[in-house]
Formats: sequence, C-alpha cells, structure tokens
Amino acid sequence: MILQGQVGECGLAAMAMIAHHHGCHIGLAELRRRFLLSRQGTNLANLVAIAQALGLQPRALRLEMDALPDLQLPCIVHWDLNHFVVLKRVGANRLQIHDPASGPRSLTPGEFARHFSGIALELSPTADFRPQSAAPAVALSSLIGRVHGLGRAVWQVLALAFALEVLSLGMPFQLQWIVDQAVPSADIGLIHVLGAGFLLLVVLQACIGLLRGWLIASVSAQLGFQWMGQVFAHLLSLPLAYFEKRHLGGIQSRFASITQVQRTLTTGFTQTLVDGVLVVGTLGLMLVYSVGLSAITLVAVALYAATRLLWLGRMREAAAEQLLWDARQHTHLLESVRGIQGVRLFGRQQVRRMDWTHLLAEQTNAQLRLAQGEVWQSSIKLLLFGCERVLVIWLAAFAILRAQLSLGMLLAFMAYREQFATRLSELIDRLVEFRLLRV
Repeated sequence: MILQGQVGECGLAAMAMIAHHHGCHIGLAELRRRFLLSRQGTNLANLVAIAQALGLQPRALRLEMDALPDLQLPCIVHWDLNHFVVLKRVGANRLQIHDPASGPRSLTPGEFARHFSGIALELSPTADFRPQSAAPAVALSSLIGRVHGLGRAVWQVLALAFALEVLSLGMPFQLQWIVDQAVPSADIGLIHVLGAGFLLLVVLQACIGLLRGWLIASVSAQLGFQWMGQVFAHLLSLPLAYFEKRHLGGIQSRFASITQVQRTLTTGFTQTLVDGVLVVGTLGLMLVYSVGLSAITLVAVALYAATRLLWLGRMREAAAEQLLWDARQHTHLLESVRGIQGVRLFGRQQVRRMDWTHLLAEQTNAQLRLAQGEVWQSSIKLLLFGCERVLVIWLAAFAILRAQLSLGMLLAFMAYREQFATRLSELIDRLVEFRLLRV
C-alpha cells in the first residue's frame, strides 16, 4: 500500500503500486523526479505515458459494473471523476481497493458503483519491463544530520546503561545463595553479608540510573533543539513547488513528527543496543542452569517475533493512514481559521464544520484501528509469555524432584528468564518502532 504525499499524485501512487506488484519496487519519490506533474495531478493520458516509460503495457477500457470480474487485476480505475485508485480484488459480495488518499478499503458492489467512473486501466509487463529492487533505506546519519557533541554523549549513555544492566544480572544470585546455602546451614553471618552487599548494589544501580536519566534528558534536549533548527532551515530552502503541491497541515504534521522520531532515536536506540548485547549474556546464564527450560523461553520469544512481523504491514498502513488523516484535519482547521472572514461572509460555517467533523471522524477511526492492532499485540504477548512461564515452572518442578535443579537455582533461573523475556520482547517492540519510523 502506497499513500500519496502530495496533492494530485494519486495517479503516481497507483502506478507505483502496480509496478510493485510486478516486481519493480520504484519509490514514489523517484516517480516524482522522473515525471514532473502539476498540482492538478494526472489524467489517463499521463498514466499511459508513465506506464510505457516503466515498461508496462497499458490498456484503457470503458466498462460497466458487470464486466469488472473480467479485468486483469490489479488495475487502476477512475474514481469520483477526479481520482485514481487500485482495484485489487473483485469478489461476489465485496471489492477491495487501495486508495492512495485513504488506504485499503473493502466495498460492496453498490458502494463501488457510486464512485466508479466507468474507466479502467489494465497494466501488464512488456518484454522491456525490468524488475527493480527497492531503494536503500535512508541512513540514520543522514536522518539525524550533524549534531555537535552527539557522539560523545551517546557513548556515555551506552556506558552507563551497560553498567546498569550488568549490575542487574547479578541480583538473582542473592536468591540462589540465600535459599541454597545460607538458610540450610543457618548461617546468619552469610545472610547479613549477602543482604548488605546486594543492598549496596541496589544503591549503585539507583545512582547510575539517575546519571543515565539526566544524560538522556540532556542529549534529547540538545538533539531536539539542533535537529528542529536544521529541519526548519532545510524547509525554508525548498523550492516553491514543494509548498504548492502540499497542504499546510501536511507540512505542519511532518514537522511535528520530528519530535517523535527524535524521542525514539535518543531513548529507544540506546536501549536497543544495550539490550541486544545483554540478552546474549542473560541467555548464556539461563543455559548454564537448564538447556531445556531455556528452549521453552526461546520458542515463546520466536513466536512473539513472528506475530510482530506478520502484523508489521498492517501496523505500518494504519500508522500511515492515521498520519494522513491527521494532516488533512489540521489543514482544514488552519485554513478555516486563516480564512474565517470569508467563511463568515459567505455563511459557510456549517459546511466547514461538517467537513472538519468528517475529517476528524476519519482520523479517529484510523487511530482506533492502530490502537486495536496494539491491543491485539499486547494480548498475544500476554498469552504467549504467560503460557511459557507456567510451562517452565511446571517442568522445573520435575527437575527439582530429580535433583537436576535446586530451589535456589530455580528462583535464580526464573529471575533471569524474566529479564531475558522482558528485554528481548522490548527489543522486538523497539525494532518494530524503528520500522514504523519510515512512515
């Protein structure tokens, strides 16, 4: 699913989706550069020329609703006399389209007929068609730009975070030593020594955590200030065509999203690096205690990663759709405020209010779909790791009865298992967040 980013580029977005289907992963930005379009967008003749340039054979058709099942899918159809969408599937009761302006939609034949203009454009590869791999992702360094002092601050945060997490790896040994050694031998001195020693570790953890928090806050503020300044300077240097083809709210929404990107990179990226290293150490300690029990936890983590990967496409589409409707709603609001004199002069308050309410409803629905996906993921995570924990304790009980584990070893293993599952699941979640930043 490819959403349009400018006014009047629905045809380009639809053509990009068809090209992707046939193996040419050309980006919307590249199509903009190759085929310069006006604010008015594309017409059927433009789409035919673009298709031929991409090595696709176009076939324009005028047809009625009953001829839709005979179309070669996916194809581009004319919509509402001023728009292009991709017709993906024609079923007996539902038709699926990909709308560059609002995302995937499933319509009844009656709903489809109310919008369909009677024109379709079939596209098939020719002998000159060349598959194209996706363009490389934007490098993190180019996204951040040059920020003075960032490298040293990041290394300081990493060092403090690593020290903090290493200390947390030692905490479960208190349970094991007290349960397996101090209590059975009634060694009061050992209990006091362990209690005082691990109490000092907790104090040290708190101090390191405080320093790390202060440093992250300082880095975030510095990065945010310099980054926003760089982006605004770049915005002012863009050509007029950039502003002519975009709504005011869309530009404002993109500018505001920088804060979320900056927050994710300053906090999430650092913790991701630390977690990526420490999950290996935690897994090694778990394997020392029990290979079989560790395998159960690994299977649960693998299943969770698979579910996140399966849902990634839907979450990306939902996030893009929410961003799109948010931009449109803000555009309508800003234009209404800026043109309030004309709105009142011509008595258009009610019309503007109804239009804004419609946009707000679409934005709310998109937010709801995104939230529902997150709820599903949280429920699946709870189910997987809950079942895994019960199964580990269940089998560990038999290991204790067979003298393969002591009670203290089980308690220590469960503590490491909790750290491992939590760290790795959060690492997976943050990697998904990084993927969603591409929206």
